[in-house]
Amino acid sequence: MTDQESRRDYFGEVLTSSEFNIPTILQMPEKPEEWTNFEIPAELLQKADVHEDKVMIGKWTFVKPELTYLHLKKLADVLEGQLFSI
Repeated sequence: MTDQESRRDYFGEVLTSSEFNIPTILQMPEKPEEWTNFEIPAELLQKADVHEDKVMIGKWTFVKPELTYLHLKKLADVLEGQLFSI
């Protein structure tokens, strides 16, 4: 076995092993047509079920409501740019 083949085998083993906790990169659909058949991967659903968000709302939400409005407005603009209706 050549050096290159052994490296390929090693990295193949590393990338497929769950022992190393290498994150899986999931890609969201980019076109509106792709969203019609999109299914959330089971791995993501499992992680979402056990995730607990300790900080639901930041204190700045109430201290500076204009920032909250600005962030929501930007989010709405991004979604409308992706052809979603708000």
